Amino acid sequence: MPPAPKPKPTKARNTKPATKAPTMRADSWALMGDGFGAVMGRDRSRAARPYVEVLDYSTLLSLWRGDDMGARIAEQPPRDALRSELLVDVGDPEVSRTVRGKLDDLALIPRLLEGLIQERVFGGAATLIVVDDGRSLDLPIDLSRVASVRALVHLEAQYLLPSRWDDDPLSPSFGKVLVWRTTPTGTGSIATDIHRDRLLIYPGIETTRQVARERQGWGDSIFFRLWRTLQQWGAAVEGVGVLLGDKSKILKMRGLDELLGANDRSVVESRAAALFVLLATYGIGVIDADESLDRFEATLTGVPDTLDRLTSRLAAAAGIPVTVLLGEAPAGLNATGDADVRNYYDRLAADRTAKIVPLVERVVRLVLLSKTGPTQGTEPPMWSASFAPLWQPTPSEQADIEAKQAQTDKTLVESKIRSVDEIRAHRGYAS
Repeated sequence: MPPAPKPKPTKARNTKPATKAPTMRADSWALMGDGFGAVMGRDRSRAARPYVEVLDYSTLLSLWRGDDMGARIAEQPPRDALRSELLVDVGDPEVSRTVRGKLDDLALIPRLLEGLIQERVFGGAATLIVVDDGRSLDLPIDLSRVASVRALVHLEAQYLLPSRWDDDPLSPSFGKVLVWRTTPTGTGSIATDIHRDRLLIYPGIETTRQVARERQGWGDSIFFRLWRTLQQWGAAVEGVGVLLGDKSKILKMRGLDELLGANDRSVVESRAAALFVLLATYGIGVIDADESLDRFEATLTGVPDTLDRLTSRLAAAAGIPVTVLLGEAPAGLNATGDADVRNYYDRLAADRTAKIVPLVERVVRLVLLSKTGPTQGTEPPMWSASFAPLWQPTPSEQADIEAKQAQTDKTLVESKIRSVDEIRAHRGYAS
């Protein structure tokens, strides 16, 4: 039998005290992120790639109702586009005035303004033309049977859903909604089909047919593009307000490290809260001889420049000059802002000619075709509808223009290129 194995000698136990387990500090940096990265659950790469933030109806409504800058971005361009006089000429001055009076009775400009603003906010809107032509709403207007134009009714995009699409590739409205269905709004109304021929459509920001189908026939809201920029600008403005009204206070406490290491932050919080309440309420505080309280004034160095850059960025994204967006005079030497405003008016004039004037012409034509209208249903061979120019010259500029015109007319007459009567007729003067 083999001998039993000898027991191994026992090593002396280590008498060195064990290392204290690490503890979680209560003054963690976890809440001091910049809004990017894993700390706040956001991806830093989002700042470097474009994306569309599709906002729901309640968010869009809040941006319009509760954000002053958002409301101005939505409302200012339509208001500027429609503020100049609507000019309607049917050949007879008296009949023209009657037609303009009928348009005023229909509240054409307020309905256009309502539709254009909500188009920018929600991505679309419509105006129903209530016409007496003896046909149902789901059929096109019969121009030969128009008795009168009774009213213009605003319809919100959220209550208009596609009932039938125009799938005819040869149709001018191919890919668009041909018949809309109004949905009940909770006020007891019933669903009704309406042909697009009876609507003034404000389609929203142009997008692809696929996206339009996904959005129930409507385009994009202006806030889809401006969401991040609006957030950055609003955060900057709010931050400036905090800096102006806040002064940093640092309380130096004895044994703070031990308290935080033991996760006993309630003692720290209650001590600091009590002291700062006394300071805010009475302007005095009581601290221990081993404690100290330091106060630091916030510095605004570089903040105005940063805010100006963010404002310029927001104005550029919205397509509105800073002077118009903020309603203030431009800063800087010899700065008038005239060039920016003129460019802005030129863009509005182009959009107005391409988009708003055709809508006005549709209503004017129906008024002229009305059997009970100003022309008794007879459409004049020549008529026009337009808006007065947005940019109006100053009295000094107008005087310069007239002086140059007079000099030009004098040259034309002396050179026998035109007669005096021709010049007078060209300038609109009576013979």
